[in-house]
Formats: sequence, C-alpha cells, structure tokens
Amino acid sequence: MANSVLNNIAGIAANNQLNVTNVGLQKTLFRLSSGLRIATGADDAAGLGIADGLKGQILALDQATRNANDGIGYLQVMDGALAQITAMLHRAVTLAEQGATGTVASAQRVPINIEFQEIKKEINRMFDAVSFNGRKLLNSSGSGVSLGVFVGDTYNSSFITFSTPPINTAILGISDGSWDWSTNTFTRARTTPDPSSIDDVNMLTSSNSAHALTALTFALSMISSQRARLGSMNNRLQATVNVLATQSQNLTGAESQIRDANMAIEVTALTKWQILNQTGIASLAQANQSAQLVTRLLQ
Repeated sequence: MANSVLNNIAGIAANNQLNVTNVGLQKTLFRLSSGLRIATGADDAAGLGIADGLKGQILALDQATRNANDGIGYLQVMDGALAQITAMLHRAVTLAEQGATGTVASAQRVPINIEFQEIKKEINRMFDAVSFNGRKLLNSSGSGVSLGVFVGDTYNSSFITFSTPPINTAILGISDGSWDWSTNTFTRARTTPDPSSIDDVNMLTSSNSAHALTALTFALSMISSQRARLGSMNNRLQATVNVLATQSQNLTGAESQIRDANMAIEVTALTKWQILNQTGIASLAQANQSAQLVTRLLQ
C-alpha cells in the first residue's frame, strides 16, 4: 500500500468499523435499559407485527376476564336477593303452619295475616328494586331479564347469554302455568282467583292458611330452581375466567419470547461491543499516528 498524506485509508477503515461498533453498543444499551429486543420496526419487522398482534389479543382476553368476573358479580347479587326472598318465604311457611292449626283464635290470625301480607309486598318490591350498575336483576313483569357477557377476543366473537323469567308473587303462586325458557314467556292457565295462590290467599282462616302452604311450596320450588340455574351460570362463567386467564398467560409468554430482550445474551453482547469500542479507538489512534509518520520522509 502506498504511503499517502491525502487519504488515511487505515484511519477511514478504523473509523467506519468504530461507527458500526457504536451502533451495536447503543442498541445493546437500549435493550438492557428497556428490556425490549424489539422497540421499532427496524429491529425486527416481522417479529414486531406478530408481537403487536399477540399483545392486542392479550389485552382483549384480559378485558374478557374482567367482563366474565363482572357477570359473576351480577349473578351473585341476584342470588343474594333470591336467598333473602327464600328466607322470607320460609317465614311465610312458618306463619301458614301456625295459622292452620285450630288452637289459634281468629283474632290471633289477624297479626299473622298482616305479617304475611307485608312479606308479599316486600318480595314484590325486591323484584323491582334489586339492581346491578343501574340494571335491574329481577323483573316482576314483561319478559324477564336477559344478559349477554362478551368473552371474545380480537379473533373470535363470543357471548355467554342467560335470562331470568319475570317473577312476582302472582307467578310464584301459579302452579298450573308453565315457563318457556326459549321465548321467556309464562303461560298462565288459570284466569280466576285461586286460594292456593300467594296473591289470592290470606291467613285469616285455618283453611286459607293450609292452602297457603301449597302455594308457598311451589314458590320455594321455583326460587330454588332459579337459584340452581344461576349457580350453574356462575360456575360456567368461573370456568370461562380460568380458561381466559390461561390463554392470556400463555400468549403473554409467547409475546415475551418475541419482543423482550434476553438479558444474558445482551450482557454478553455488551461486553463484546465495549471491547470492540476500546480496540476501535486504539486502532484509529494508531492509524492516525501512522499517517503522521510519513512526514518524517521529508526530514
């Protein structure tokens, strides 16, 4: 190679290599400080696209988990209300049993009947008053209450739906009707007052109190059936939560493998780039010094 004072080829080569080393060192320092292997599309275009897609799905699954948990809370509030109604019906059974016996005088049945009437009023009030986030949980009229819980993600649209029939003391006391779950309608076969209906009955006589036991037995059966249905839905939503959490966990692991930096590899790379940086600076200094030695030929 010719000795030139116009172009320091060795210095240029050393400087170029030092620039490459500095870029690698900066990337490694950024990965170590951020914990990310991919921060921009330039780092890994294909990997970034896959990781972003997985991240979107993970966020959707996490929200779906919260949706399902909200649904569980909704059902638990509803079940709690029905539990209180069951307790009131149990009290009504006690009153009916007490009013049916002949040892109770007619005048003593008056307070029994008053308490029973108040129980009916409170049951109807609860059906219209109990709510979750402003949404009625139970409905004493119309077609009942329906709810859809969205548990899908960015690739699938999935709803878990359930419904509850309209419930009031009249429906609870109708044993000759039927509820159609597919259409959310109740068919009432009886159109005339029936002493066995909760709404029609009183406990002012022994026979009426005895008839009330029949209506209360049906009412308790209907409430128990409804609570069993709510419990099944609760278990289904809890299973859904478990599945969604497992999906999110596994997808997070997959996304981490693509996007996150391997710290062991990056520390090793940092050592390499630091050594190359030191040797590059030393080589550039040596190349500059070599070029200056050419001037000695003029002495």
